[in-house]
Amino acid sequence: MRLHQQIVFGAIVLAITVPASAQAKTFEVFRHPNATAAPTKPVAVKDLQGSAPPANDLERIVGADSPAAVPVPAPAPAAVPAPAPEHAVPDLLPPLHIIPPPSELLASLPATEPGLLSTMQDWAKHWYALIQVGTMFGLFVFSAVLCLTGRKQYALLRRSVGAAEVAAQAARQSAESAQLSAIMQPAMERPYVFLEPNIQGSVSSEGENEPAQFTIKFAFRNHGRTPAIIADLQASGSYWSAGYPDTLFATSHTASQGMIISSGERSAPFTLVFNVSIADLQEAYGGNGQLLFWGKLLYRDMFSELRETAFCRCYRFDEKAFRMAQAEKLNYHT
Repeated sequence: MRLHQQIVFGAIVLAITVPASAQAKTFEVFRHPNATAAPTKPVAVKDLQGSAPPANDLERIVGADSPAAVPVPAPAPAAVPAPAPEHAVPDLLPPLHIIPPPSELLASLPATEPGLLSTMQDWAKHWYALIQVGTMFGLFVFSAVLCLTGRKQYALLRRSVGAAEVAAQAARQSAESAQLSAIMQPAMERPYVFLEPNIQGSVSSEGENEPAQFTIKFAFRNHGRTPAIIADLQASGSYWSAGYPDTLFATSHTASQGMIISSGERSAPFTLVFNVSIADLQEAYGGNGQLLFWGKLLYRDMFSELRETAFCRCYRFDEKAFRMAQAEKLNYHT
């Protein structure tokens, strides 16, 4: 750093840190030789090259006969350059521009505007208040827009949730329908084989002491949509004085195995012959007991699932026909 820069930096530091009175003295030290000299008080002058000693010392040196100290008159207001002393250093530095202290800057304000600083402070307060009001208003507008946007988003969200619930319910109903359809499809497409209602029965006897023969002709019909394959046929006939028999007592007819009954078709007729005594026949004719025809048909559907149809019929002499017996456990289908 150059010498004059060091001097400027030192002057700035002094202007900031040193008190005003010390700054004034420092300002006098660094004043340019060509600057205007400030007015001074009257001092005693002995020698132009040096400062005058105190009055007491002067009297002690020169004695009482010496002439009294002559006061130096104040210089004229015009700027007079001060004589440079013999031992003065040649002016090799440029003029220094010293920043005056803050007190001098405040004192240099125009006297005609005493309320300028307070007016600026008031304006600053007003502008600060306006900025605060504008900020609060902006926050209020932003909050209102945010609230309205939130309400709209909430309504859209509720609508979306409602649509999702409707879609979920429709999907659930569709799944239930598909499941029901999967369950009902085999039931709708399976065969349903039942005993034909027009069963023919006849009684024949070769003598009074010989048992009579009761002949029954019957058939089955497939009411389903797919064919049925007969697996087994069990049928029996007999006189029962009371109650109903169990299907386990029915006789199996193996000749019917493998027969196919198509959809809507009637099977080939089957014939069953059983013996009944004349006494039992008379009891049944008189209403004491009944002639029963019962059994069950086992068949398979197209899925190889085994199905079963059981039947029990009672012969009515007055109608000369077979009617369904009142035995629910003997009349069923699977």
